[in-house]
Amino acid sequence: MSLLKWSFSLAALLIAAGCSSIDSTSDFKGNQLTETGARPVSHIHSDIWGIYFLGFESCPVITGSYSEPGDWHFFSHTVSPNTAAEMVLEESRKQGADAVIDLKTDWDSSWQAATLIFWLKEAQASGNAVILSEETGDPVEEELIEIEEEETE
Repeated sequence: MSLLKWSFSLAALLIAAGCSSIDSTSDFKGNQLTETGARPVSHIHSDIWGIYFLGFESCPVITGSYSEPGDWHFFSHTVSPNTAAEMVLEESRKQGADAVIDLKTDWDSSWQAATLIFWLKEAQASGNAVILSEETGDPVEEELIEIEEEETE
């Protein structure tokens, strides 16, 4: 009977461990994020983690979903700095931003000694979602627009 309880406990731990989340805040208390005058939308942070057999990326057991934060997948490798960054970029698009500045990622893989055979892998990303004003857009593109306007007059 104790083996059955232990098995259910391990399964619950694995399901709870394979997860992802995305959080954001738009409360900057009047602080400016950039010197360029871009209008801040929010600061976004993503986290995705999972359990891997023997630490191999080819052997995921349960991992978080980067396309549906809070969900998880069995036997699907989803934990990487790229997927964490993609979560931030996707959330910024949903919030109406047209750029993400100061995008940072972090990656960790650690052996879970109590289990002997599993590794916990985690990737995080954070960045500032902004809307670029016309004055802070691409100067080359702005110059081309001005030349086109002059030619049509």
